[in-house]
This record gives sequence, structure tokens and C-alpha cells, in this order.
Amino acid sequence: MDTIDKSRVFGIDDYYLNTFDAAATKAFGASFVSHKAGQGTPEIGLGVDPLFKARIQQTRDVGLVDNAYWLFDPRGSVQEQADLFLSQMDGKFGLIPPCIDAETPVANMTDAEYWACAHAGRISLGGFIADVELGIHQECILYSSPGFLTLILSGASAQELAWWALRVRWLAEYKVAQPKPPFSFGWDFWQASEAADGGPLGQVDCNYFNGTAEQFEVLYGTPTPAPAPTPAPVIVQPEMIRLTGDYDDGSSKILYQKGG
Repeated sequence: MDTIDKSRVFGIDDYYLNTFDAAATKAFGASFVSHKAGQGTPEIGLGVDPLFKARIQQTRDVGLVDNAYWLFDPRGSVQEQADLFLSQMDGKFGLIPPCIDAETPVANMTDAEYWACAHAGRISLGGFIADVELGIHQECILYSSPGFLTLILSGASAQELAWWALRVRWLAEYKVAQPKPPFSFGWDFWQASEAADGGPLGQVDCNYFNGTAEQFEVLYGTPTPAPAPTPAPVIVQPEMIRLTGDYDDGSSKILYQKGG
């Protein structure tokens, strides 16, 4: 197993733990915990994680920073997945913004095969992000690997890449000194290992924050007031990006270059 560098601000993903002990996680030195709210839809497999609400409450009870994420599956309904994710969070968003996990969730398929079978994969992922952001009134974080981002954003315009650059903030890349984001993107969080030694916690996914403990505290360590309601979006502005595709209601989606 990989060794966790405890001189850095780090957190874990609790999803693959058979049991989750928030107090033990805090005692081990973690500053934050990522909790999987769900994946896809019940029709194509899985849906909501029944342990999510209890585990995220345990995290908050011991004073750890929490983060909710959803593994998006473009084979399922965009709107249904957004609704499921929002219902899981129930208006109680973590101090780290909600995260969208973009990777291949189907066994025995390559990334390219997976996105080829999903009509307009980048479009549907963008539509899902836009739907979630309308519900939380802030920008989501997108989690993915440099290779997967290169695949799904290949051919994207400079305007599209500027929109994605605001959201691609959590990278997964193993066996490297630091992640290498594509398209000159930056990063705030890095999943450096999916097999790290968590001591009494067992094997864990290890994520590092790109900054000091003081910077983490400023950004995520104190509660923030509830955001004011966002006014209805204006449909035509130069800074907007229109990405069209097949959606449940037959409409097209508007994705914002600078948030909602």
C-alpha cells in the first residue's frame, strides 16, 4: 500500500470502507471525507447510496469537512441523476462544493468504448453539471483523470474549455509526484492513491489538498451563509455556451462560462 504524506492536508473517500468510523478518521489526521451519494439511475444500476446520509452526518458530528459526489453515467437520464443527487444532499451542501465524478463506471469497457456508447457524452455530462448547479446555486467540482479529460474534451472549443476549466479541480493520477492536468487546467484536490495505508482505517483512497492547512481552513474550515436565490438565467449572452443534445424534455441546455 502507498504511504500517506501526513505533512500535507489530506482526506479519504469512505465508499470502499466496510465500516466508517468518523472519529477514527479524524484521529488518523484526515481533514476531509468524500462521500458517494450515488451513481447512475436504478434503471441502469445502482442509484442512490443508502449509507450516504448517515455517514455524512457522522463526518459533520466530529467536525470534519465533508464533500458529496455523484458518479455520472451518461447512459442514464440526465435530469433523473441530477434530481437524485440533489435529493440526497437535501439542501445541506458540504463546505467543499459538490463533486461530479466523470470516469468509466462499467466493467470490461475502455473509456473510449464507454463514451462511444453514450450519445454526446460531453454534452450530457455538461447538461448534468448545469442541472446540479441550478439546484445548488454554485459551481460544482469535476473529478476525473487527465487521460479521461483529454478523451472527453478532445475537439472542444476554447470557449468550452474555459467553461470546463472553472470546474475541473479534482484530478486522479497515481504514481506521480503531482498531477499533470490537460489543457493548462489547474487543480485544487488530487487523488494520489486508491490503495493507501490508512492505519486503523485499513486501505483507503487518499486525496491531497493543493495548499497549506491555513489555506484549507480559510476556504473550507468555517461555515458560510446560505447563498441567495439565483435569478432566472438570461438565455442569450456572449459569454454563454449553447450545447445541444437529446434530453428528457427534448430541449437544449445552456452551459455558462462563468457560473450560474
